[in-house]
Amino acid sequence: MKTPGIEDIKIVPEFAGVPEAQLQWLISQGEALEIEQGELLFNIGTPVNTTYIILSGKMRICIMQSGVQKELRTLDAGLVTGYLPYSRATVTPAFCEALKKSWIFKCTAEKLKAGITHNYELIEALVHMMVSRVREFTSIQQQNEKMF
Repeated sequence: MKTPGIEDIKIVPEFAGVPEAQLQWLISQGEALEIEQGELLFNIGTPVNTTYIILSGKMRICIMQSGVQKELRTLDAGLVTGYLPYSRATVTPAFCEALKKSWIFKCTAEKLKAGITHNYELIEALVHMMVSRVREFTSIQQQNEKMF
């Protein structure tokens, strides 16, 4: 499996201002994997303890609502899912499925937490993503409540 380089990781727009040394640190802490179309990256009930960066491909996140599968969002290259620093999420209510073969970078929460004090800009970018995700999820919940 090819190890991603800094240019691969920079596909994440929020990483534009992150120093390359911090991105290199991130790369050294994780690993890349390939997910085939139809495979799950994670499932409902999985502990939220890994950050996933979509380097190429396409994934979708779905929940089960009243026994019906509902797609929450699609994840293209450059998007991040899973654990983000300071999030209080512990278990995922959703599953993530590959819509086509995807190349994913993953890093455990434990390793990210260990680097918080030395990688300020990287952690700041990840926290910004978390805040955006909370806003998006709250909006989806409000829309769902109106429908039921």
